[in-house]
Amino acid sequence: RGGRSYSFMLRTKNPSGKVPNQLYLTMDDLANEFGIGTLRLTTRQTFQLHGVLKQNLKTVMSSIIKNMGSTLGACGDLNRNVLAPAAPYVKKDYLFAQETADNIAALLSPQSGFYYDMWVDGEQFMTAEPPEVVKARNDNSHGTNFVDSPEPIYGTQFLPRKFKVAVTVPTDNSVDLLTNDIGVVVVSDENGEPQGFNLYVGGGMGRTHRMES
Repeated sequence: RGGRSYSFMLRTKNPSGKVPNQLYLTMDDLANEFGIGTLRLTTRQTFQLHGVLKQNLKTVMSSIIKNMGSTLGACGDLNRNVLAPAAPYVKKDYLFAQETADNIAALLSPQSGFYYDMWVDGEQFMTAEPPEVVKARNDNSHGTNFVDSPEPIYGTQFLPRKFKVAVTVPTDNSVDLLTNDIGVVVVSDENGEPQGFNLYVGGGMGRTHRMES
C-alpha cells in the first residue's frame, strides 16, 4: 500500500472584502495547480482553497503572501476576517467603514512573527501599519495588555473561541451585522462627515451553540 496523502483547506484574510487583481490571479492559478480546481468565496469575504497537499503547502502559502495576500488570522481562536461593505462606493461613510475594518484587522492580527518565519523564511511583506494602529495596540492605559509579550493583546492563550467583527453604514446590512460578536456602524453628520460609531455587542458567531454561557 502507498503512503497516505494529507490535504488541507486554506482560507485567506481579506478585510473589507478587498482583493487586489494580482492576488485573485494568483489564487486562480494556485487552485488549478495545487488545489482541486475550485476557488470558493465565503460569506465572510474570503477565499477558500481546497485540496492542497501537505508537500505543496509552503509553496502555496508563500505564493499568497508574496502576491499581496495573507491567511494570518483567517482561522483559529482569534479575531477573524473583519467585514465591511465591499461595494465600490466612494461615499465618505463607506470609505470610512472600510478604513475602520482595515485598522481593526491590523490591530487584532497576531504579532509574534512566527507566521512569516514558517512560510517565507522570516521575510515580511506589506507590514506597514497606520501609526494610530500601533499606538492602540501598545496602549495599556486600562491594564489589559500582556506586558513584555510578543502578543500584547492575545497573550500566550489567545481567545477561548473565534471572534468576529463587522463594520458598516446605516441602511446597509450586507455584512449581516448583528450576527457578529461586535458590530460597528459609522455615524455621520448631516454633511456626510463620519463622526463616530454605534456599537452592537453579543452576536452568536463566536460561541458554541446549544451550550449555556
